[in-house]
Amino acid sequence: AKPFVMISRCPSCNEPIVRKPGEADYYCVNPNCEEKRINSLIHFASKPAYDIDTLGEKMVRLLYQKGLVRSIPEIFTLYTKKDEMLNLDRMGQKSVDKLLNAIEESKKQDLSRLIFGLGIRHCGAKVSRILAQTYLSLDALLDADFEAMRQIQDIGEVIASEVVAWFKDEDYQRLGSTLKELGLKTSEDKVEVKESFFTGKK
Repeated sequence: AKPFVMISRCPSCNEPIVRKPGEADYYCVNPNCEEKRINSLIHFASKPAYDIDTLGEKMVRLLYQKGLVRSIPEIFTLYTKKDEMLNLDRMGQKSVDKLLNAIEESKKQDLSRLIFGLGIRHCGAKVSRILAQTYLSLDALLDADFEAMRQIQDIGEVIASEVVAWFKDEDYQRLGSTLKELGLKTSEDKVEVKESFFTGKK
Protein backbone atom coordinates (compact mmCIF):
# COMPACT_ATOMS: atom_id res chain seq x y z
CA ALA A 1 0.00 0.00 0.00
CA LYS A 2 1.11 3.54 -0.65
CA PRO A 3 1.47 5.89 2.35
CA PHE A 4 -1.25 8.56 2.46
CA VAL A 5 0.05 12.07 1.82
CA MET A 6 -2.22 14.92 2.91
CA ILE A 7 -2.59 17.79 0.48
CA SER A 8 -1.03 21.07 1.62
CA ARG A 9 -3.22 23.50 -0.33
CA CYS A 10 -6.95 24.05 -0.73
CA PRO A 11 -8.23 22.32 -3.90
CA SER A 12 -10.57 25.26 -4.51
CA CYS A 13 -8.43 28.42 -4.05
CA ASN A 14 -4.92 26.91 -3.73
CA GLU A 15 -4.26 28.72 -0.43
CA PRO A 16 -2.51 26.77 2.40
CA ILE A 17 -4.56 24.48 4.63
CA VAL A 18 -3.73 24.13 8.33
CA ARG A 19 -4.55 21.85 11.23
CA LYS A 20 -4.56 23.21 14.78
CA PRO A 21 -2.58 21.21 17.38
CA GLY A 22 -4.70 18.48 18.92
CA GLU A 23 -7.37 18.64 16.21
CA ALA A 24 -8.11 16.23 13.36
CA ASP A 25 -9.51 18.54 10.71
CA TYR A 26 -7.61 20.67 8.21
CA TYR A 27 -8.96 24.09 7.27
CA CYS A 28 -8.40 26.47 4.37
CA VAL A 29 -7.04 29.75 5.79
CA ASN A 30 -8.43 31.93 2.99
CA PRO A 31 -11.56 33.78 4.22
CA ASN A 32 -12.48 34.55 0.61
CA CYS A 33 -12.27 30.96 -0.64
CA GLU A 34 -15.29 30.53 -2.92
CA GLU A 35 -15.92 26.90 -1.94
CA LYS A 36 -15.91 27.86 1.75
CA ARG A 37 -18.39 30.67 1.09
CA ILE A 38 -20.66 28.42 -0.96
CA ASN A 39 -20.59 25.69 1.67
CA SER A 40 -21.34 28.17 4.44
CA LEU A 41 -24.51 29.13 2.53
CA ILE A 42 -25.40 25.47 1.94
CA HIS A 43 -24.97 24.77 5.65
CA PHE A 44 -27.06 27.79 6.68
CA ALA A 45 -29.99 26.80 4.46
CA SER A 46 -29.78 23.07 5.28
CA LYS A 47 -32.49 21.15 7.14
CA PRO A 48 -30.55 20.75 10.44
CA ALA A 49 -29.75 24.49 10.45
CA TYR A 50 -32.16 27.20 9.19
CA ASP A 51 -34.16 24.66 7.16
CA ILE A 52 -35.07 26.78 4.12
CA ASP A 53 -37.26 24.59 1.95
CA THR A 54 -36.20 24.28 -1.73
CA LEU A 55 -32.88 26.09 -1.09
CA GLY A 56 -30.71 23.00 -1.46
CA GLU A 57 -27.11 22.62 -2.54
CA LYS A 58 -27.78 22.84 -6.29
CA MET A 59 -29.90 25.96 -5.90
CA VAL A 60 -27.33 27.64 -3.63
CA ARG A 61 -24.53 26.93 -6.12
CA LEU A 62 -26.63 28.24 -9.02
CA LEU A 63 -27.57 31.46 -7.19
CA TYR A 64 -23.96 31.97 -6.10
CA GLN A 65 -22.53 31.42 -9.57
CA LYS A 66 -25.05 33.88 -11.04
CA GLY A 67 -24.06 36.48 -8.42
CA LEU A 68 -27.53 36.58 -6.83
CA VAL A 69 -26.54 35.25 -3.39
CA ARG A 70 -23.00 35.71 -2.09
CA SER A 71 -23.70 36.03 1.66
CA ILE A 72 -26.31 34.97 4.22
CA PRO A 73 -28.10 38.36 4.27
CA GLU A 74 -28.48 38.22 0.48
CA ILE A 75 -30.68 35.14 0.90
CA PHE A 76 -33.22 37.39 2.59
CA THR A 77 -33.01 40.16 -0.02
CA LEU A 78 -33.43 37.72 -2.91
CA TYR A 79 -37.00 38.96 -3.47
CA THR A 80 -35.48 42.14 -4.95
CA LYS A 81 -33.90 40.02 -7.72
CA LYS A 82 -37.02 38.19 -8.82
CA ASP A 83 -36.64 39.16 -12.51
CA GLU A 84 -33.07 37.79 -12.60
CA MET A 85 -34.26 34.55 -11.01
CA LEU A 86 -36.98 34.11 -13.62
CA ASN A 87 -34.25 34.14 -16.31
CA LEU A 88 -32.45 31.16 -14.76
CA ASP A 89 -32.79 27.66 -16.25
CA ARG A 90 -35.78 25.70 -14.91
CA MET A 91 -36.91 28.62 -12.77
CA GLY A 92 -40.48 29.52 -13.64
CA GLN A 93 -42.84 31.80 -11.75
CA LYS A 94 -44.09 28.96 -9.54
CA SER A 95 -40.59 27.81 -8.55
CA VAL A 96 -39.42 31.36 -7.78
CA ASP A 97 -42.51 32.12 -5.68
CA LYS A 98 -42.11 28.86 -3.76
CA LEU A 99 -38.48 29.64 -2.94
CA LEU A 100 -39.18 33.24 -1.91
CA ASN A 101 -42.10 32.15 0.29
CA ALA A 102 -39.91 29.50 1.95
CA ILE A 103 -37.22 32.12 2.67
CA GLU A 104 -39.79 34.50 4.17
CA GLU A 105 -41.32 31.70 6.27
CA SER A 106 -37.89 30.66 7.57
CA LYS A 107 -37.52 33.98 9.41
CA LYS A 108 -39.66 32.44 12.17
CA GLN A 109 -37.06 29.77 12.97
CA ASP A 110 -35.78 29.51 16.55
CA LEU A 111 -32.66 31.37 17.66
CA SER A 112 -30.85 28.05 18.14
CA ARG A 113 -31.22 27.26 14.43
CA LEU A 114 -29.86 30.69 13.53
CA ILE A 115 -26.82 30.21 15.79
CA PHE A 116 -26.17 26.74 14.33
CA GLY A 117 -26.61 28.04 10.78
CA LEU A 118 -23.90 30.67 11.25
CA GLY A 119 -21.31 27.88 11.11
CA ILE A 120 -19.26 28.69 14.21
CA ARG A 121 -16.55 26.08 14.79
CA HIS A 122 -17.37 23.50 17.49
CA CYS A 123 -20.89 24.94 17.72
CA GLY A 124 -23.20 22.10 16.73
CA ALA A 125 -26.97 21.81 17.10
CA LYS A 126 -26.82 20.83 20.79
CA VAL A 127 -24.43 23.66 21.77
CA SER A 128 -26.55 26.11 19.76
CA ARG A 129 -29.65 25.11 21.76
CA ILE A 130 -27.75 25.58 25.04
CA LEU A 131 -26.49 29.02 23.99
CA ALA A 132 -29.95 30.10 22.79
CA GLN A 133 -31.59 29.07 26.07
CA THR A 134 -28.81 30.60 28.19
CA TYR A 135 -28.46 33.97 26.43
CA LEU A 136 -31.95 34.24 24.86
CA SER A 137 -30.88 36.74 22.18
CA LEU A 138 -28.23 37.42 19.55
CA ASP A 139 -27.51 40.78 21.19
CA ALA A 140 -26.66 39.05 24.48
CA LEU A 141 -24.29 36.69 22.65
CA LEU A 142 -22.51 39.65 21.05
CA ASP A 143 -21.62 40.78 24.59
CA ALA A 144 -20.92 37.28 25.95
CA ASP A 145 -18.06 36.88 28.42
CA PHE A 146 -15.59 34.01 27.97
CA GLU A 147 -15.25 33.20 31.68
CA ALA A 148 -19.00 33.07 32.18
CA MET A 149 -19.59 30.99 29.06
CA ARG A 150 -16.96 28.37 29.86
CA GLN A 151 -18.79 27.63 33.12
CA ILE A 152 -21.96 26.57 31.29
CA GLN A 153 -22.50 22.80 31.33
CA ASP A 154 -21.44 21.11 28.04
CA ILE A 155 -19.67 24.25 26.77
CA GLY A 156 -16.12 24.35 28.18
CA GLU A 157 -13.04 26.36 27.20
CA VAL A 158 -12.61 25.33 23.55
CA ILE A 159 -16.21 26.01 22.53
CA ALA A 160 -16.43 29.21 24.61
CA SER A 161 -13.23 30.50 23.03
CA GLU A 162 -14.50 29.93 19.48
CA VAL A 163 -17.99 31.34 20.14
CA VAL A 164 -16.81 34.47 21.98
CA ALA A 165 -14.12 35.17 19.36
CA TRP A 166 -16.68 34.76 16.56
CA PHE A 167 -19.15 37.21 18.11
CA LYS A 168 -16.39 39.74 18.95
CA ASP A 169 -15.32 39.92 15.30
CA GLU A 170 -16.59 43.21 13.80
CA ASP A 171 -17.64 41.57 10.52
CA TYR A 172 -19.75 39.01 12.33
CA GLN A 173 -21.22 41.68 14.62
CA ARG A 174 -22.35 43.54 11.51
CA LEU A 175 -23.78 40.28 10.15
CA GLY A 176 -25.81 39.78 13.34
CA SER A 177 -27.15 43.35 13.20
CA THR A 178 -28.04 42.97 9.51
CA LEU A 179 -29.96 39.73 10.07
CA LYS A 180 -31.92 41.40 12.86
CA GLU A 181 -32.79 44.33 10.57
CA LEU A 182 -33.92 41.86 7.88
CA GLY A 183 -36.56 40.52 10.26
CA LEU A 184 -35.03 37.23 11.39
CA LYS A 185 -35.99 36.01 14.84
CA THR A 186 -32.96 36.85 17.00
CA SER A 187 -34.43 36.26 20.46
CA GLU A 188 -36.61 33.72 22.23
CA ASP A 189 -38.40 33.10 25.50
CA LYS A 190 -36.75 31.07 28.22
CA VAL A 191 -38.12 27.55 28.55
CA GLU A 192 -39.51 27.00 32.04
CA VAL A 193 -38.43 23.62 33.38
CA LYS A 194 -41.10 21.99 35.54
CA GLU A 195 -39.93 20.23 38.66
CA SER A 196 -40.33 16.44 38.52
CA PHE A 197 -38.73 13.20 39.68
CA PHE A 198 -36.12 13.64 36.92
CA THR A 199 -35.15 17.27 37.69
CA GLY A 200 -31.38 17.56 38.17
CA LYS A 201 -30.69 13.93 37.28
CA LYS A 202 -28.47 12.69 34.47
